[in-house]
Amino acid sequence: GWPKGCGAAMNASFKGLPARPVAQAKLKIGDREVTKKTAPDDKCAVFTVSLKRGDKPRLQTWLYDKAGRDLGGSYFVYVTRR
Repeated sequence: GWPKGCGAAMNASFKGLPARPVAQAKLKIGDREVTKKTAPDDKCAVFTVSLKRGDKPRLQTWLYDKAGRDLGGSYFVYVTRR
């Protein structure tokens, strides 16, 4: 995805970075993996994952096209605590 507030869809180009045909996003944090389908006009993929207090797990992201080809990871990730 792109920076919060930029208004660009995940599939759009932004500030010289190429457009990518994102159809699915995957998040891995620690031993948990979550995948979500995305629409062409989606600005982000939102994941909610419960973590144990004090844990500092590794976070990884992947973006895939409709055929399941890996497009690389997300350029920007935001983490909030509830």
